[in-house]
Amino acid sequence: MVVIFVALTILALLAIDYFIIQPRRAHKSEELTAGELLPLSETLLDIPAGVFLQPSFTWTKFKDDGSVVLGLHPLILGLIGPPYEIELMQDKEYIEKGDPLLRVVKDGRAMTIASPVSGEVTQFNQALLGETDWEHLNMSWLYKIRPKNVSEDLPSWQYSEDADEWMQERYQNVKSFVYDRLSTEGVGMTMADGGDMPIGVLSQLDEDDWAEFQQKFVH
Repeated sequence: MVVIFVALTILALLAIDYFIIQPRRAHKSEELTAGELLPLSETLLDIPAGVFLQPSFTWTKFKDDGSVVLGLHPLILGLIGPPYEIELMQDKEYIEKGDPLLRVVKDGRAMTIASPVSGEVTQFNQALLGETDWEHLNMSWLYKIRPKNVSEDLPSWQYSEDADEWMQERYQNVKSFVYDRLSTEGVGMTMADGGDMPIGVLSQLDEDDWAEFQQKFVH
């Protein structure tokens, strides 16, 4: 009798695992895959080596010929979240600091990124047009620019350890902005260290908050 009872108990546990627990785990996994709720802060580390960071969510790297290549900081891509479209200003041969440099478009909204430098646009990275792969956009340049008076711009750029500390502070400011406008449940605060923002969190903001974010953090 005891043997039969133990066998029935094991069968019952297996049935619960198969029909209840495993489907719940699969559903949970699908939710995390679709929503990517946890890893936004990891984008702070996902940039090329040896680059300068700018407040416009861009990075630049000097080339041997004196020009700079320019790319997007992965944090802005994470905040917007895929799928998105990158629009480059390919009609411009010269750009002033603060002019629109590119747009990240998603669901009818656009985040306009300003140029951190004035100079002659000498090349576009045509290979990345239409690219939505996270790693390619994080690690690849979009523009090559021959800068004018770059020495005037350098004091506002961040490099090396200073860049890491500055970006962490910037991330916390962005996080506070988002949390002030969305409920804790809405942004998926589930990490043990106090919560993280989900990938694509800006899509949860309304039009006014989206515009305020762009004015406060991007321009």
